[in-house]
Amino acid sequence: MNKPVKKQSSMLKKTEIPRLFKKFSSPLTNPCISPSQHARALGIAKILWLALVTASDSEQEIQLILRQIVPHKPNAEQSLGALYFYKMRTALTRIERRNLQAYYRISDNFQTLENWINTESLDPDIMT
Repeated sequence: MNKPVKKQSSMLKKTEIPRLFKKFSSPLTNPCISPSQHARALGIAKILWLALVTASDSEQEIQLILRQIVPHKPNAEQSLGALYFYKMRTALTRIERRNLQAYYRISDNFQTLENWINTESLDPDIMT
């Protein structure tokens, strides 16, 4: 008689979150050459990460977010939007994005994310 196959949980482990954030943010952070550029890029990545994991990353929402980040600079807004949709978002698989959204639907996990977003720390390891 065959034993039932255990379905692997799709729930992310806390330790996977920093790796996924680095994977997501690298298209924005890798080109940075100065510490201040890197810090600014990570700050933008944190905001875009929040939109991604809360599934509030429609094109319209991202445009609104970017308009607040780079006001009166439509070329920068457009470039960052393209980078988000064609590089950052696609750096993660659809399954990874769904798993992240499920992970952050748990209130304790979301609270940890909010705390990290609202701190000056750019270290993704404190997301866990």
